[in-house]
Amino acid sequence: MANLATTVFCFFPWLSVNPNYGEKFFLNAFSGPGFLIGTLILLVSVSIVVIFLDKICETRKIKLPFSETNLLSVATIQQLVFIVLAWSVLFSVGRSYENASIRFGIFAIFLSQITSAVALYLQRKNETQKTARDFLQHPKVPKEKKPVGQIDFLKNDEK
Repeated sequence: MANLATTVFCFFPWLSVNPNYGEKFFLNAFSGPGFLIGTLILLVSVSIVVIFLDKICETRKIKLPFSETNLLSVATIQQLVFIVLAWSVLFSVGRSYENASIRFGIFAIFLSQITSAVALYLQRKNETQKTARDFLQHPKVPKEKKPVGQIDFLKNDEK
C-alpha cells in the first residue's frame, strides 16, 4: 500500500515557488531538475504495485528468483535514498528563488516509505522468530501404521 501511495503522491506538488517577479509555479516528480529522480521513484513504485497486484489476483505470472521480502526491502531502501536525493535537489532549487517551500507530496512519499520500512522490519523479525521456534521445536515422531491385514506375531507369541 505504501508503494501505491508513493505512486499517487508523485503527481502531487513537491515544491512551490513564488518568485517576486513572475508567476507562482509548482514542481512535482516529473518537472524541474529532479525529474530523473522522481521518475525513478515512480518506476520502482509502479513495479512493486504490479507485483502486489499479481499476488492479489493470484495470476502468478511474475516469478521471482528470490524472496519477495528481500525485493521489498531493497526497493524501500532505494526509494528512501532517492527521496533524500530529491529533497536535496529541491532545497538547492528553492534557494534560487525568494519564496520557495517544500510541499505535501514529498512529505507523504517519505512517510509512506518509512511506514513500509518499519512494516518490512517487523515482518522480517516475525519470520526470524518463527524460523527459530520451528528449529527449536521438539521433533514429533509419527506413530508407525500397520498395513491393512498385517498380523502382529510378537503379541500373539507372548500370550
